[in-house]
Amino acid sequence: MQTVLGLDPGSKNFGMFVGEVGKRFTVLQSGMLDTALTELKGNIFEDIEEFAKDYCDLLREFKPDVITIERFQARGFKGKTVELVGVMLGIMVAHTARYCRKHECELRLLTASTWKNSVNRSSNLKAVYSVMKPRKVVDHRVDAALMSIYNVYGYEFL
Repeated sequence: MQTVLGLDPGSKNFGMFVGEVGKRFTVLQSGMLDTALTELKGNIFEDIEEFAKDYCDLLREFKPDVITIERFQARGFKGKTVELVGVMLGIMVAHTARYCRKHECELRLLTASTWKNSVNRSSNLKAVYSVMKPRKVVDHRVDAALMSIYNVYGYEFL
């Protein structure tokens, strides 16, 4: 059994998922990270420290074996989101490196197209989303879960 942490960063919607995977998977926690960076002006150190603390709290609480973080690739002009996500990725990777020195773990950085295209080879991701939407589940939470599970099972899981 492995514990997975999946993160789908965004400046407005930052999805996170923690689960245990083996022959089956169990959801331990799923939600949105409230401390995502939304601005890079003024005194940003307090916001960065709060974001880093929340991320490190996840690492300490769940002790993940596999950490999956979605890289951001802009499709069109996305304003400051590219910079904000870049800073958050840097913070998470730095803290993950420190965590993985103490605990045996794996970090995987994926683009959305990598895991979504792979999943779409055997399933219809839009159909999965359509099942979730009536329940008002935020896509970023779903993406964080799906890419985590994809990293362990491959695209055959759906």
